[in-house]
Amino acid sequence: MDRKQLTAGLSEIGLGVILFFSALELPSILTIDTTMELLIFILKVLSYISIVIGIITTIMAIIPEVKKPKNKEVWVEKKK
Repeated sequence: MDRKQLTAGLSEIGLGVILFFSALELPSILTIDTTMELLIFILKVLSYISIVIGIITTIMAIIPEVKKPKNKEVWVEKKK
């Protein structure tokens, strides 16, 4: 397991969650017009993207990489 990749994935998920909750709280803090609605929508989209990238990165860090043998003959001999 690659700890740096796992840390990066979990950090990305955390960033996405923070962006999402920030986008939820913005309407209660600011006056809403069409520009602010667009900004909130973009923040929500960025938070979803960040969460998905973080989940994928975390899964890639947890699941070990399958390495293929370089030489097929060696693979066949080891199998016998």
